[in-house]
Amino acid sequence: MRKLILFSVLIFLIIGFFPQKVVSNEQAYQMIPDEAIRLRILANSDNEKDQEIKHAVRDAVNQEVTKCRRYG
Repeated sequence: MRKLILFSVLIFLIIGFFPQKVVSNEQAYQMIPDEAIRLRILANSDNEKDQEIKHAVRDAVNQEVTKCRRYG
């Protein structure tokens, strides 16, 4: 009986040392500036080729926007 109690206490102590991940809606909220433009690029499907095209378009748009912000 004594071994069972010691084992239980040990288990509770071990579990207590692991941090619990708590996510609240307040932490997930991100402030978006008024001058921000949100652009959503959608692929035709989950097909690998369609996803590659989507990423290429996203990268090209990001590159142009970054270029315009530097010189604009």
